[in-house]
Amino acid sequence: MKKYDEATAAAILRLNETNSEFAEWIECKPDGLHLKKEQLQYAKEFNWTYAHDLDGDDAPNPLTAPSLPFPFTGNQLAAFMLDGIGAATASMYGNLEDGRPNQTVLDSPVEWREPKRALQEAYAAFAKAQDKVGNYPRELQQVPPCNGHSSRRLRQTQGTPSRLKPSNE
Repeated sequence: MKKYDEATAAAILRLNETNSEFAEWIECKPDGLHLKKEQLQYAKEFNWTYAHDLDGDDAPNPLTAPSLPFPFTGNQLAAFMLDGIGAATASMYGNLEDGRPNQTVLDSPVEWREPKRALQEAYAAFAKAQDKVGNYPRELQQVPPCNGHSSRRLRQTQGTPSRLKPSNE
């Protein structure tokens, strides 16, 4: 399975754009994407990672595991997009249940080749998992985008990342 790098993750999350809300919430470390510690006081519910649901001798430590490790696969990107801060990613690019990202991604320019492939693999991985285990419960699915981002956690907190950030600006 193809592995993707930090640059691909940054492009998908638009971390290098000046108006990226994700840049306020996520930081890139050598091992992957992490929720910024200062944001935990505002939205602890965004701190879910795949490691929270793994148990076993070789399971990563949920206290230190990244939300999305580097390098990552399409399957790991799909897991990132299920919950926590990564859930807003899915709403940016389409409905996970469709099994493919929206047409904007599919029509993206050549320099977006790697992000496009990673997203296509993630959406396909979600669809394949859904075929095996059943539909993702409606109450856990994304709500319509709010300020470009959404997730079940945003609905539960009645806010968006921009409303949850410190007000000392």
